[in-house]
Amino acid sequence: MRARSPRRPIEQRIRKTPLGAELALSLYTKGCRYAACSFCSLPLLSAGEARVGADDIKAQADYALGAWSKKRLAAVERVSVVNSGSVLDQRTLPTRALCHLLKKLSVLPNLKLVALDTRAEFVEDWELDRLRKRLGKIGLELAVGYETQD
Repeated sequence: MRARSPRRPIEQRIRKTPLGAELALSLYTKGCRYAACSFCSLPLLSAGEARVGADDIKAQADYALGAWSKKRLAAVERVSVVNSGSVLDQRTLPTRALCHLLKKLSVLPNLKLVALDTRAEFVEDWELDRLRKRLGKIGLELAVGYETQD
């Protein structure tokens, strides 16, 4: 398998959903700290224990949003952010990198909701407060649990 660049997301795509246009963003990060679920293929998409720092993840956000025209981004109403673990696990996705992404998303004119895929044990009030401030009037949804995108 070819090595992935830590400065490029795994995938970014805009798709039509019953709720409007959604930007699905899969960030390339360290793997889940548990890496023990027999059914899970996420470790194959992660950097494992290799270093993927906050600056790398900021570059991923810039790359993902730069891949679309302003017109396509203007239609986005929802953004879903996932990684190979939990988005709110600071070991895999540092808060400052997540804030960078949310700041960039906050200027999308029709964005109504940002959904973050995470395990419940990584949710902290101080971090949620910081993320909500970055988003302003845009809603924040936490997708918590098994198969959160299904």
